[in-house]
Amino acid sequence: MHELERLSCVVAREVEGHVRFVDVVPEIRSVSNGFATSWLWALDSVPILPEAIGGQPEGARFPGPGGIKFGLVLLPARSDGDLTGGDQASAANMTITDAALGMHATDSLDLEIVISGRVVLELPDGDSRVLGPGESVVLAGVPHRWHNPFDEPCVYAAAILGARGASASA
Repeated sequence: MHELERLSCVVAREVEGHVRFVDVVPEIRSVSNGFATSWLWALDSVPILPEAIGGQPEGARFPGPGGIKFGLVLLPARSDGDLTGGDQASAANMTITDAALGMHATDSLDLEIVISGRVVLELPDGDSRVLGPGESVVLAGVPHRWHNPFDEPCVYAAAILGARGASASA
């Protein structure tokens, strides 16, 4: 089983008023050099309950202003953060400041929590933090780099909220 194969569901109210579970089978997408994503849910605007609540996203596009994207990210063991391959570099609203290092910024507010493993979050000046299971970070459109120098893969959950203007200052 792939590290991103997790049971996922949405609990929603149908137009008729019944509350139900909706199983979500995420698409696991290879990003680059072993990185992978499993985006579970996305919405391009403010939700209107009960019917306009979004759905499973297609592709690697990050949400525009007011949108949201939620899913899981896998960083393999001994990965260096390189973003020179895969489709992540072509994602909308992403500015790659150093692809070989994996340094990038997005027009978004990113809320992330580590589920398993450990990961290093590095800033452009070299300041860094190691995050482990249960630890979280909020990134406010700033350049950053993820890498995993450890012997076990890292999986973290990410809620990406589309914003205006972050990458313009990257």
